[in-house]
Amino acid sequence: MPKPHEPVMDLIRASMDPASRTARLRIDSPACRVVIAAARADAEEGGNSRVVTLATGTAVSATGLTMLLAEHRHVTTEVFIDHLEAAKHEMDPHGRSPDVTVVMRSLLTEHPMQESARVLTDAFLQDQEGFCDLIVDLAEYAASAIKLLQQNKVATQEQTLAELDGMLEEFVGTA
Repeated sequence: MPKPHEPVMDLIRASMDPASRTARLRIDSPACRVVIAAARADAEEGGNSRVVTLATGTAVSATGLTMLLAEHRHVTTEVFIDHLEAAKHEMDPHGRSPDVTVVMRSLLTEHPMQESARVLTDAFLQDQEGFCDLIVDLAEYAASAIKLLQQNKVATQEQTLAELDGMLEEFVGTA
C-alpha cells in the first residue's frame, strides 16, 4: 500500500517531465493526469482527501524549496517571494489569483496551517478547476526549484527529491 505522501512526490516528479510543460491538452500532461486521477478517485468516494493532500503537500514542498533557494541567495524567504511576484507580474500583469506566492506566504504566517487551509479552501470554493490548476502550478514551481537548486550546485535533483520525500512523509504523517 502506498504511503500517504507518495502521490505528492508522484506529482512533483510528473511536473519535472518536460511533457507537463509542453502538453497542449491537460490530459496529455503527466502532472495534470496525477491531479485528475486524484480528483476522480475523490469524486467516486464522495470526499476530497486526495486532492487536499496534493494541495497541502505541494504547498509545503514549494515553500520549503523556496526557503532553500532564499538561503542560497542570502535573502529572506519573504524577499525571495517578493522577487517571484515581481517577475510574475512582469510576465503576466493580470495573473490568476491565488497563485503559488499567495499560498507560500500563507505558510510563513504565525499560524501557517490555519492560514494555508483558509487560502486553499477559498481557492477551492471559488473555482474547483482553478484549484486543480493551482495544485499543478505549485508542483511545477517545486519542480523548477529542484532544477534551480541543481543548476546552482546546491544539491542534485536526486538529493533534493530524497530530502523532500522524507520531509513530506513526516509532514503527512503528522497532519
